[in-house]
Amino acid sequence: MDIRVRKVQGEVDYWKVRGFLREVFLRNDRKEYSWQTARLDYWRWHGMGNCHPELAWTDLLFLFEDENHELLGVLCAEEPGQNFLQLPPSLPCPELETRMIQTAEQNMTLQTKEGSHKLWIFSHATNEGRNALLQARGYSRCKWKENQYYRELQTLPPKPPLPEGFRLRSMRTEGDLEQRSWASWRAFHSDEPDENYDNDQGAWYHKITIQPMYRRDLDVVVEPLGGPIVGFCTVWFDDVTRTGYFEPVGLMPEFQRKGLGKALLYEGMERLKAIGGTLATVGGSSEGANRLYASMMGPPLTEQIAWLKELP
Repeated sequence: MDIRVRKVQGEVDYWKVRGFLREVFLRNDRKEYSWQTARLDYWRWHGMGNCHPELAWTDLLFLFEDENHELLGVLCAEEPGQNFLQLPPSLPCPELETRMIQTAEQNMTLQTKEGSHKLWIFSHATNEGRNALLQARGYSRCKWKENQYYRELQTLPPKPPLPEGFRLRSMRTEGDLEQRSWASWRAFHSDEPDENYDNDQGAWYHKITIQPMYRRDLDVVVEPLGGPIVGFCTVWFDDVTRTGYFEPVGLMPEFQRKGLGKALLYEGMERLKAIGGTLATVGGSSEGANRLYASMMGPPLTEQIAWLKELP
């Protein structure tokens, strides 16, 4: 096979990758064996734009093409050293996967303080061919895993009660950005002191609102009556695949285990169904998240695992 490898060059290439992922997702019967388009956008505008502004997203996205410049696969590092192979559901092609893994080993590692290099490759538990290939190349399976949940929206789960004294609403204009930013910090950084919070008046969340699929009516927040935002559930709707990708979902620690998470998820699914969505998807890697998602979407249907290799 004639495989040509190159870094993404700019917007034309980026939108080529977006279309490729959408096609692959549909061919995979809407299972996230490769990323959804929404996850790629979230990586670019939030993962790189907010979390790693020192990095150029174009350095972490490689294209694998045939002699006619048709995409065969895409390699992307969601975090430095953490690599995902995006491939269509065709017959296994060890030559292409090996080339992608070699490219990651040469260009996409994370250098440790000790000077060594670490590399993670993510694979689904059922992908026996890739898992065997990784093991043969010296990778070891990690404990980390992501459970992936899918809920068909022909029928919704029973509507959970919204605790008294709270209300659900859509994100508003820029006046909500700072509240939403603070709620996110508290939800995902509860083990850090508050003084570590970088109060940028919501500038980082503004980068989320300029993504191609962003819709305020699908950015749901919960707040006490008369109080600030304490939780959120953002849905990214792909009208081609008719799928809603839920990312992120979170609550401040003191407002967890009150039924607010279930209320947020239900509201997101109800709004998604109302505009023509037929499938809701979300991934969970923590105990609390998995418990919440399973309660509203049923057991996970796919499981993604990480493989680690340390290089000199």
